[in-house]
Amino acid sequence: MGKRILMLVAALLVLLGVAGGAFYAGTLYQQSRAADIQERFFADRGGNPPAGFAGGGPGGNIAGGPELVAERGAVGDIKSIDGQVLTLSTPQSEVTVTLTGDTRIMKLVAGSLTDLQVGQRITVRGEADSAGNVTASAIQITDQAPAQP
Repeated sequence: MGKRILMLVAALLVLLGVAGGAFYAGTLYQQSRAADIQERFFADRGGNPPAGFAGGGPGGNIAGGPELVAERGAVGDIKSIDGQVLTLSTPQSEVTVTLTGDTRIMKLVAGSLTDLQVGQRITVRGEADSAGNVTASAIQITDQAPAQP
């Protein structure tokens, strides 16, 4: 009888160890995918996350000041331009940025209500009420198709 209880306890400990290891591996996998999921979420909605959005991951890949450094990029002041190579000055260091033929350069300028047209893709930032209606604090016209999964 004592041997049987010992075997059950040992089997239970092994089962708990396997379950705990699987849970830990799953959390590590999800953390590695978090940045990609966040990037796709905002790309599907036509733009970048709102200023200051960290989304549980490091930085954000949007304009928001030279103090923000993106996980897959950089934000800073252009120090020099030499052909297809830019040198950015960031609070941490200087970063060399190489442009290619596929590099998109986008320019954000102030707009007004008359710039908005039916059919345009926009990103709206603001407060939602209980019915889901949003009072806009900022609107970004993105004019790009949603990203395909």
